[in-house]
Amino acid sequence: MKMNENIILKFKQYLDDFNYHLLVTLVLGEAKYYINPLPDYYETKKELKKLDEKKQKIISFFLLGEPIEKEIIEEEMDKEVLDYLYEISAVNRDDIHYWFNSLMITSYCNCYFLVGIPYYYPTCQNDNSKPYIGTDSYWLSRLVVNQMSGDVLDLCTGSGIQAILAAKSGARVIAVDIDDESIKWAQFNICLNELNEKVELRLGNLYSAIDQPMKFDYILSNPPFIPIPDTVDFPIAGDGGQDGRNIVRKIFNGYEKHLKTNGKAIMIGQGIGDKYSVFLSQDLKTILKTMNVKVYYSSCFPIELQAVNFAKMANKIEGDNKNDSKLWTEIYKELGAEYLYNFTVIVKKDVAKYDENWLYDCWLKEDIPIISYSKITQLSSNYSVTTRKNTSFIIDDEVKEFLEKVDGRKDVAEVVESMPFKYKVKYLEDSQLKMLTKYMNLCSVLEREGLMIKNGVK
Repeated sequence: MKMNENIILKFKQYLDDFNYHLLVTLVLGEAKYYINPLPDYYETKKELKKLDEKKQKIISFFLLGEPIEKEIIEEEMDKEVLDYLYEISAVNRDDIHYWFNSLMITSYCNCYFLVGIPYYYPTCQNDNSKPYIGTDSYWLSRLVVNQMSGDVLDLCTGSGIQAILAAKSGARVIAVDIDDESIKWAQFNICLNELNEKVELRLGNLYSAIDQPMKFDYILSNPPFIPIPDTVDFPIAGDGGQDGRNIVRKIFNGYEKHLKTNGKAIMIGQGIGDKYSVFLSQDLKTILKTMNVKVYYSSCFPIELQAVNFAKMANKIEGDNKNDSKLWTEIYKELGAEYLYNFTVIVKKDVAKYDENWLYDCWLKEDIPIISYSKITQLSSNYSVTTRKNTSFIIDDEVKEFLEKVDGRKDVAEVVESMPFKYKVKYLEDSQLKMLTKYMNLCSVLEREGLMIKNGVK
């Protein structure tokens, strides 16, 4: 679909004049703005109270998908822009309100992106809304901003965020996606960021969308990586096949052919594994054995919690409750998977070398925590923990209870299992898994604070 660049630029001018980037950053706080393009709906509603009522309504309209009164938004924005957004089905309207059609406007590094609203927002009308954007998009963006030059191929472009950020630093970009609706909104975003001359969009399946002799200085990808049972109808944006690596392997297989000498490929995602390894490593060592490969594994999550979350997501999208987490746990059991790991893969077409990097503060449920602090002091409603280096750390009564149950013999899962019911009940459904995930992450934080050391299985 050809976009009306002139009208879209009027929309951009309005967002600029409204200082949308600045206001969203101030409302969310910089730590959240630069980490998650999809802020918590209810928390954002509270934070918006920092602004006057009119600005609250305008940002709620753009960022949260809430309806806004016609007299307010028509006074704010050019009617031609609103009519065009309605014409291309970005917004809906009636006699009283305008509202986005399961879309929202997010921003990052002074760029705007029209993206699919999260399925879990109460304002979502289409559970399979597109284009996709998520925290993993931002993980990759960190490595793209001001780093790209030459010719860039962006696979699984989705909203076009990586292609847009790459083009901002001077690169010539081809962006590919297999989903025509995502391509439509990626084209809108390219216009919105004034990059029509530098980014070419192509509809197709990975490398089949490009001329076969083409080679690139960079190949970027944030591919579908969720392990999905064959019987589940799941959005293409997340479906990575039974082991989550179907698309990943196809992308790896094109690096040799489509990277220039000394060209670089960057991929961000999540991969399943056991307590000793991430299964993605097998593909890196075999498919890319002639290339220079660096992989970085960080924070991990219990696979059981991911199974529950994926099943809930599938049920929400399909509009029923037929998907049970057992579908996923059975697959994970067959594969021998116990955890879901975050990964960053950087491949260079250079001398063959394999370099695997782990963040060693990543805690597993089998790890045995050992206390490394001198005392806990009660304050008014919280507690202060003093390290052996005489620095302090504020904790609540739940964390205090956890620390007091650490005896140097029980692993993290056993300590969580022994926690009183009064704390577990706060986590509602799947409380045990949610608590386990929290305390795996917390042990990592406490280790960095010098309050805990690890003596378990690695």
